[in-house]
Amino acid sequence: VNEMGQPLVDDTFLVLLNSSHESVRYTVPDGPHAHGWEQVLDTNDLEEPFKSAAIEEWIELQPRSVVLLREKAAQQ
Repeated sequence: VNEMGQPLVDDTFLVLLNSSHESVRYTVPDGPHAHGWEQVLDTNDLEEPFKSAAIEEWIELQPRSVVLLREKAAQQ
């Protein structure tokens, strides 16, 4: 809560790092709210690093890259 007693709400992020010289397949865990994940950053994609993409059960990280995932919002 903030200083006025109101709840603070923010996104949940997951940072995946691959420091290997080979691709690595990560199994993506359930988020705290189990809404699934979307990719918001992939440092391997130099042309469009901030491309959004839905992520299912796993993701393949390219060598020496960072991927940032954000938990999807609840369905309305």
